[in-house]
Amino acid sequence: MNYQNISGDVVAPIKAVGYPGSKKYHFKKDSKKLLKWVAENLGLGKGSYEVRFNAGGPAVSGEAVLHAEKLYVTILELSQGVRVMYRTCRGRKDYSGGPNNWCPIEHLIDGRVLPTMKKMIDNA
Repeated sequence: MNYQNISGDVVAPIKAVGYPGSKKYHFKKDSKKLLKWVAENLGLGKGSYEVRFNAGGPAVSGEAVLHAEKLYVTILELSQGVRVMYRTCRGRKDYSGGPNNWCPIEHLIDGRVLPTMKKMIDNA
């Protein structure tokens, strides 16, 4: 099943991969692309955020991270499938920030969590 994001683009779901190789590469590529799309749709200016990927070991999918001045978002695989964790932060050296919020990947793909993230940025 594909999803349509708020820009009207059709996006394939990001699949859990849990081991290295081409599937892990695609998880990295797709999740980083999605986080760049999130940054753009939140109005984050170039240079005001970083998108990176922590590969982890062979038993995990790794995690993609969007780290902005006031927002920290990560996409990772858990036992429930691919999930998104997001929270406020105070700069790009803050790795603990505010309370963790969780949602399924579909809520990020279709944009329904973006207004919440925007409000968090505005109120941080």
